[in-house]
Amino acid sequence: MDMLQETCTGHKLPRIAVVSPTVPHDGAGGVTSAHYNIYSSLKSLGCDAKFMTFEDMKLSDFPDAIRCGASPLQKFILGASVHCFLKALGSRKPAYQLADIFLSLPGALQLRRHHRRLNPDVAIIPDHGAPGLVLSKSVSPLILVAHHIPARFINNPLLGDVCRLDVFKATALEQRVVSKVSAVVCPSEYMKREFQKTYLFAGEIVVIPNPMDESLMDSIPAHDIRVEMGLPCEAPVVYIPSAGNQFKGSRYVSEIVRRLATVYGGHLGFYLSGTIDSTLKAELKYLPPNAHLFMPGHVDFHSNISYVKSCSFGVSPTLLESFGMALLEAGSCMVPMVTFDVDGTSEVIKDGINGFLIPYLDLEGLIKSASNLFENDLCIRLSSSAAHYVRDRFSSFRIAKQYVSLIQRLTGR
Repeated sequence: MDMLQETCTGHKLPRIAVVSPTVPHDGAGGVTSAHYNIYSSLKSLGCDAKFMTFEDMKLSDFPDAIRCGASPLQKFILGASVHCFLKALGSRKPAYQLADIFLSLPGALQLRRHHRRLNPDVAIIPDHGAPGLVLSKSVSPLILVAHHIPARFINNPLLGDVCRLDVFKATALEQRVVSKVSAVVCPSEYMKREFQKTYLFAGEIVVIPNPMDESLMDSIPAHDIRVEMGLPCEAPVVYIPSAGNQFKGSRYVSEIVRRLATVYGGHLGFYLSGTIDSTLKAELKYLPPNAHLFMPGHVDFHSNISYVKSCSFGVSPTLLESFGMALLEAGSCMVPMVTFDVDGTSEVIKDGINGFLIPYLDLEGLIKSASNLFENDLCIRLSSSAAHYVRDRFSSFRIAKQYVSLIQRLTGR
């Protein structure tokens, strides 16, 4: 009660709709995890919060969820239509930004009816998928959380041959969303700079980090994946998040695994999360015999966190990072992370506290710092400090208060 009084100073807390692609139980990525944590932190503060999705049609498996989404047929038709549209305009490069928006439209249209019926004081929406295209600001003020920003993916040859036409068309639609919103939240200073470079917006832009749902993380028991790999209980296990994703540095994964296994010498486990493509699988066939891999593919959020909790430390050779939910979650699980100092990673990782920041693309430095964590005393020390740092810096209560403060400024309550 004291916490609520401190937060709302005697006023009734607002009714809030938190919009997300899907629920984290389905293992749908950083945006979903971030928005579920925003919802959960506001709920724990006493706000009347509802969680609303626009990319799934499953029955709700927790009380406050309203789940909407496109059918498989709608997804096929919309995906094919966007593909043909871009090809007709001359696109010959990989394109998915515009398709992400159109595939979200059926669910967003369903969501619009629920938004009107609920009539919340404010709705918090992600930029990814652009559900704000069809939501009405006359029902409630809209707060946009900038996680994605397609323009970041061009002019960087390390990220592949990105279709500029696709990015420009998607950005134009997202600018229409920006023109409707009352405020923008960026999870990092890096994303604030990118947002200001990309869009025209005269309203309030604030930096509020993504929160960590401590109670959810604590409720998930560890699953020791050493059993699946046939490893002794004392063997270290290295976590590599989204190992098959090119934006997360998949091109470096096999070399990192090979080099770390060679340095360690003994039996060493690796948890490679996410979908692993055929190219990386082929590369991983040629590893030292002491390297043991656990690659379950795409799993739900709870399973992923249970696996992470059994890891000793992690390595993320990411090439692009708006914030780094995987880094944040690992820290909460007492798993220090070694990663490149790129984009928003320095706003999550504090060097020497919850991991190590390595100059961008310094693969030698990345492997050397990771190898240092084979020293048991150092790994134990960083594991402890990682959990303390993450749960203090990104505490759900602290960040929920920042959201409530912003909402009070918008609504005048």
